[in-house]
Amino acid sequence: MSILDRFPKPAADSLTRRYFEFMKSRLEMDLASVPQEDFSLVETVQDLAKEPAGNWWNYAFLHEPLRNKIPPEEQRGLFQEAWAWGWKVADECKERYGSSRLSNVVNDMGLTLEKPEGISNSSRVLFAEYIPPSEVRVYRRGIREGKKLLGQPGILEALGGHAPFFDVLLAHELYHVAEERDPNGSWTQTYRYPLWGIGSHRYCASIGCLSEIAATAFSMRFVKVDWSPFLLDGLLLYGISAEAGASTMCSMLKTVQVAKNLS
Repeated sequence: MSILDRFPKPAADSLTRRYFEFMKSRLEMDLASVPQEDFSLVETVQDLAKEPAGNWWNYAFLHEPLRNKIPPEEQRGLFQEAWAWGWKVADECKERYGSSRLSNVVNDMGLTLEKPEGISNSSRVLFAEYIPPSEVRVYRRGIREGKKLLGQPGILEALGGHAPFFDVLLAHELYHVAEERDPNGSWTQTYRYPLWGIGSHRYCASIGCLSEIAATAFSMRFVKVDWSPFLLDGLLLYGISAEAGASTMCSMLKTVQVAKNLS
């Protein structure tokens, strides 16, 4: 029996089913690729929370369109550069606004912070988003359902007793604000990867996941959590849909292990 067989199946036209099918295609996996043993949320969170930031590069590139055109060792190097950039921007942001309180930074940036209930957008499930030029949304349902999971024995402890989901999501979006407003051009926006060349002509392309990597690093640095915020991709989703969350976290375990094997 697949672990996903242990969870109730949503209706064929439900958001959960549509999102799960979308994630299956994005992750290039099917139900057969999910481990065939009982899925333990606590053990999975414990394992993932212990992984240092550097082991998440393979997962971070999982959805990148250029993934197959960039050798793994270069993906790892680019991850490290983007991660360092996100930490740098976090430190600069604290220095510039003179505060580590996110509410103060939001006000000083001239942003409007909205907290809508809904989290769906077509085939995506959103937990937070930045809407230029000055609105940030953090969706309540994802956080509320995620906090319910903290009541399960061992989950909060696995996160070091510190699970500020709202702050982590908000800080992630604040990086995107700082990125867009950088007068010198943020590295994550200006970097171009050389794909091919003929003579003196070179074709280079941007790498979209670098922004997400830097934003994840920014949130970890700013909010001061000991676990990688990438973990929330699966944990908060699990609060919405156990099957989709389990699938995502299994993919995390797999990609992190591959990254470790390649190190």
